Amino acid sequence: MFVAELTFSCRHAPTDETFEAVEGLLAVLYKNGQVVTRIWPVTSEGALLRAVVLTPAEDALESRHHNRYVLGELARLDEQGLAPPTVNSLGPERLSLPECSCGDWRAGLLLYTDFLSLEPPVRCLDCFHPVALYRLPRPESGEHLGLLGWQTDYQACDTLQMHTMTGERFGERQLGQLQSALSRHGRGIASTLSEAMSVPVYYYLHRSRARSLRAELSRLCPGCGAAWRLTSPLHERFDFRCERCALLSNIACSVRHRLVETIDF
Repeated sequence: MFVAELTFSCRHAPTDETFEAVEGLLAVLYKNGQVVTRIWPVTSEGALLRAVVLTPAEDALESRHHNRYVLGELARLDEQGLAPPTVNSLGPERLSLPECSCGDWRAGLLLYTDFLSLEPPVRCLDCFHPVALYRLPRPESGEHLGLLGWQTDYQACDTLQMHTMTGERFGERQLGQLQSALSRHGRGIASTLSEAMSVPVYYYLHRSRARSLRAELSRLCPGCGAAWRLTSPLHERFDFRCERCALLSNIACSVRHRLVETIDF
């Protein structure tokens, strides 16, 4: 991902309406996938307003990626006395992955995020790098609200199970159970996206706990009951895959170290 600064020149002293127009543009850029994260600091210096944003790619803010809502908010800027923003790329964000550069996604895509992730919640199964949402088919609404809402819910549940103080078991169930509300929502999005793109779109079931390593290694796909353990991990983190159900999972974190110790031995 990249850090970018947007500079807005105002024909008069900034007002509350001026700031609202800038924030409205940033909101639709987020919903279109051109900006990631919902926090964007906005500062003012005289007649200049500046916003610092994270983008999934260096060219993410180019006009060819705009949807009708972005174009509408750009028109609103002029009504508030603002010129279209100038964009200055400040360079790559060092802790995030670069955008997927694969030409197609024949191996498939994956809905994937976690409580620390800033990247878009869709990964390429070839390179495991994030895919900018504006590269995907837009829903009928024209914005990726369902996918972004799922990302927010997933990260909230992952935060609960990682912090292990409040709601840990609830978070684990939402992340790991096929029929949880979170999984049903995500699988519905994955299915719709797969149909629109004619490529498989997988859903990840995170596995935290297991009774034993033996039981874990022999578990079957929770969707169809078929064997789904891979001979070697996919991207060093997914140990199970069911192509029929478009599911990925991992050996439970609580017992995985025993498998590593066995291999090392």
